[in-house]
Amino acid sequence: MQKRPIMARTCSICVDGQTSTLEIRVFRPRRVAGAFRATAQLLSQHFDVRLESVGEDEIQAVVGLLDPVLARLQSMSSQPDVSIYWLAPGDLLFGDFWRYLPARST
Repeated sequence: MQKRPIMARTCSICVDGQTSTLEIRVFRPRRVAGAFRATAQLLSQHFDVRLESVGEDEIQAVVGLLDPVLARLQSMSSQPDVSIYWLAPGDLLFGDFWRYLPARST
């Protein structure tokens, strides 16, 4: 695993009422057997999960991680007493998780 991510997002995870940090890190793709392999790491005090994507170029490999990472987070968040979010509870399920969404005005 490379040391410095090319993209990172700091989220929150709440398990059994205890909130802590969840880091999503995407590392620079590396060439393996003629293709590019990108790695994403989901890191919290509860788990350290790595996902990989393969592409014809670096962009395809990185973009190929976005849906699987989001699906894994949604799967984890669907467990009882678990909530994962970026800006506010529920934003994992509503809106585009990968782009900046300003807080809604009331």
